[in-house]
Amino acid sequence: WCGVLSMKKMSPALMNNDTARNWLFRLLMRRSYTCHEAARRLKERGVNETEAAALLSEAQEMGLLDDAAYARLFAESHGAWGNRRIDYELGHRGVSDEDIQAALEGIASEDERLLPFVASWRESGLEERKIVARFYRRGFSGRAIRAACQHQDDDDLEESDYDE
Repeated sequence: WCGVLSMKKMSPALMNNDTARNWLFRLLMRRSYTCHEAARRLKERGVNETEAAALLSEAQEMGLLDDAAYARLFAESHGAWGNRRIDYELGHRGVSDEDIQAALEGIASEDERLLPFVASWRESGLEERKIVARFYRRGFSGRAIRAACQHQDDDDLEESDYDE
């Protein structure tokens, strides 16, 4: 134990500015957070709003907090989700609409992201209605789902022309 106070068990009253800074930086080294999430975590620790704002500003200046980068990485790593779901999840995490739109513009279109799934699921024998339902649950637009399914139908027709 070495006499070091555990951050989890520390009373909010004991958390001074240096302790809060160290705790925040250790938190941000473990995984990415949005500014909103980091602010919420500081508030849960009992850090007052003025100190929290200063710490968050310092973390942003150091590049440890960057909502635009967070949104880009999130969108890129959730390619199996539709734009609506990505938008919802990022908005829920406190990312601005501008950063969300920029992140969505930086990834492949929904149509392109759907095509591999349509082909794979059809090959496995999954019914069309179940494929469509999966896409809706993942937040894809109806237009993109119809376009991807139609595109796959067209590809299937072209392949069957060569089989004869």
